[in-house]
Amino acid sequence: MELTFKKATIFFIILVVVFVSPYATSQVINEIQIKAISGLKYDLPRFAIKPGTKVKIIFENEDEMAHNLVFTLPGKREEIVDLANNLGGSGPSMNFIPTSEAIIASIKVLNPDGKEVVEFTAPTKEGIYPYVCTYPGHGFVMYGAMYVTTDDLPPLSSDLNIPESQREKKDVSKSSPHPYPLDYPIIYRTFLPDCGPAGIAVALNNKVSYGWDAGKCMFRYAWKDGFLDNTEQWKAKGNELSKIVGKVFYKPILGFPFRINDSDNEPKVKFMGYNLENEFPKFNFKIDNVSVNEFIQPLEDPNEIGFFIHFEISELENTLIYIADKSNDNIEISADKGKWEGNRLQLTKEEGKSFNVYFKEIGEISHAGH
Repeated sequence: MELTFKKATIFFIILVVVFVSPYATSQVINEIQIKAISGLKYDLPRFAIKPGTKVKIIFENEDEMAHNLVFTLPGKREEIVDLANNLGGSGPSMNFIPTSEAIIASIKVLNPDGKEVVEFTAPTKEGIYPYVCTYPGHGFVMYGAMYVTTDDLPPLSSDLNIPESQREKKDVSKSSPHPYPLDYPIIYRTFLPDCGPAGIAVALNNKVSYGWDAGKCMFRYAWKDGFLDNTEQWKAKGNELSKIVGKVFYKPILGFPFRINDSDNEPKVKFMGYNLENEFPKFNFKIDNVSVNEFIQPLEDPNEIGFFIHFEISELENTLIYIADKSNDNIEISADKGKWEGNRLQLTKEEGKSFNVYFKEIGEISHAGH
């Protein structure tokens, strides 16, 4: 009789451990679906999971650009993004996922319509664990938050752990079949010729397009009479270059355009992402820890081929030099402030805080090689 009682007690204890413990090995897997959608976003900006529970992430790419999904330790999103941006030529073979102990789970780069699954056990330590796309240039704007917690989440509208554009979003499940609406401007994150892996192509209107390098934080070239042929990109060849359609009419050849305080040394740069203003991208980056906003727009006269760049450098404490290739006889380059000395626009501290540079084609040029 005593033996039977002991057996019953042991059996009861086992039942308590299995069915009451939140970390029991027989627990149900929590299935979470995350989709990459248009506009450099995940449709699910955040979700909550209890500590130590099993998670099954189903990741689908409904965008027309390539994306991956990387979960990191708390506070490590930007560090992982920086590591991914510095992978260089080995990036594509590594799916732009760096080797780091700060990564707790990941899914490789998916081309359009791709789908992959990853399973892992949530950390036992409560916290906010970011997830992010580390494809070049995406990570500063395309991310979300996995809350490992038993508490309620903060209001979506005040949650600083998700992108600002999604804090007021009511319906995150719908998306366009295209990365951006097919009216102007059109924006693509892609591999561009003569550009680093973090290329951004923008069609300002039906006449003028440009390429911008997020890795180097600089304008690369402008072209006319077309945009991009992404055929090879969309044939499941994610590291193929997009083909420029049209003629390049301005391509600076003098390197990074800024110098601070009359220095001849190129400053250190760091891309901070971009936001949309009147649907046009405004690029945010730092040069030697000075914040810069670069805003490229078409010229006001619709009959002219060209563009202008508006710069805002509010924290500038020294003189500034902006370098442009004025030796190109087919382009008229002017500025609303400062004084030109050859290819260098000399700006005082006050002038450099806000100024425009205008680029207007004034003659035909031959086809540019890519």
